[in-house]
Amino acid sequence: MFNASGLKHPTPIQTNCIPRILAGDDCIGCAKTGSGKTFAFALPILQKLCEEPYGIFALVLTPTRELAFQVQWSIIFVLFSFSFYSL
Repeated sequence: MFNASGLKHPTPIQTNCIPRILAGDDCIGCAKTGSGKTFAFALPILQKLCEEPYGIFALVLTPTRELAFQVQWSIIFVLFSFSFYSL
């Protein structure tokens, strides 16, 4: 998935946030545009969703509609990259 998205290694925001989120901790991250912030929260959400796929799971808030669409398409990209599209 990282290769398909142009990333070869996790970015610093991903390296720092993903393990904390998977551990169930709250995490606030700040990084530049294009640094992989969306994957930093989307990958743990999808991992947990695969483990327990029932009920309300996550709420992603964005300041603009355009950013909401970007996040949506990034998550769809991850789903298809990992063949999770059957969810």
